[in-house]
Amino acid sequence: MTLILTDISKHGVAMAADTAESIEAATESGRKLRVSFGMRKLQRLPKLRGMVGTWGFGKIGLTPTDLWLDDFVTRNGHVPSLDKLAHTLCRTVQKNHGAAGAPELGFRLSGYNVGKSGPVPASYQICNYDPRGGVLSEFEVFSQKHFSDLEHAPWSTADGDTTFYRRVATDDFRQRMRATPDTFPVPADSLFSRADFLVACIKFVSDLHHCAGLARTIGGGPVVIAVSNAGVVTETMGHPP
Repeated sequence: MTLILTDISKHGVAMAADTAESIEAATESGRKLRVSFGMRKLQRLPKLRGMVGTWGFGKIGLTPTDLWLDDFVTRNGHVPSLDKLAHTLCRTVQKNHGAAGAPELGFRLSGYNVGKSGPVPASYQICNYDPRGGVLSEFEVFSQKHFSDLEHAPWSTADGDTTFYRRVATDDFRQRMRATPDTFPVPADSLFSRADFLVACIKFVSDLHHCAGLARTIGGGPVVIAVSNAGVVTETMGHPP
């Protein structure tokens, strides 16, 4: 299981992902689940203002998806924009993984493209299933390039196993996190606070799995990458729940 959270605000773009890896296998006693930590599901794009994360099936061919993605980022360092990289990733994963009948696999690529008047935020989902439900005949790119008013209304999305996250990250919850005459806003009005809030949410969802008597299939020390609108990139790994 994987949980990847993305936040785009007037301050910049932040993404966070857990680092758990779940492997289920058949034994003589039945199916057994093993969860380990340290899988790098979120990676920085060193030559672009952005990052890319992956969820879903853990292999592309015989290669673990995180290693495959690291190699893809290295080999495509010449691609000049997030938009072109998203479509390059779509074509490449289609060729290597297939789509019709292939296990579900997805990617989230976010950051800044270069516009005529400066950096322009954007986010792309690349997957072989319709986010609204149903399997696709091939991988497709779903893009978010236009935001109504980031000055007053940050944009966010969740990918992967969002079951527990959707139960807590409701509109009512977000409303109660806003500032009142007696409280401070959560998160505070900065890129780093918004990035830290994503990490806190992933840790909370991990704890909810534990409280429900489930394995921490979303867990480990979350990785968070943030890119400011001035181009400053930071990357940290949080402590496990």
